[in-house]
Amino acid sequence: MILTAKDIVEARLNKFDWLMSGVVVHHYSVTLVLTKDARERLAKTCPGKSARITASVDGIFTGWSHYTTDNDAKVSEDLKAKNYNPSLGGSMSRAFAESIINAFK
Repeated sequence: MILTAKDIVEARLNKFDWLMSGVVVHHYSVTLVLTKDARERLAKTCPGKSARITASVDGIFTGWSHYTTDNDAKVSEDLKAKNYNPSLGGSMSRAFAESIINAFK
């Protein structure tokens, strides 16, 4: 299944400051807030009980995010398809993260 800009309500920039060798280094990720319809289609087309999403912007694939259709109480609510909003990256540059955000506007 392919998600497009119409399946994304919002693309959010997340910033993480990590201390590496005594220096603070900024890392970024992007959270894609999906429409209810997109989450329902993911759940219907999920192979097995879990799957992953990756993003492609200008032919460059980045990150992956896991979701599940397993409704067991032990499974995090954020990972269940009905609530799922993928978070991509975690150590990308701000410029690349912003290019992903701009692609979904």
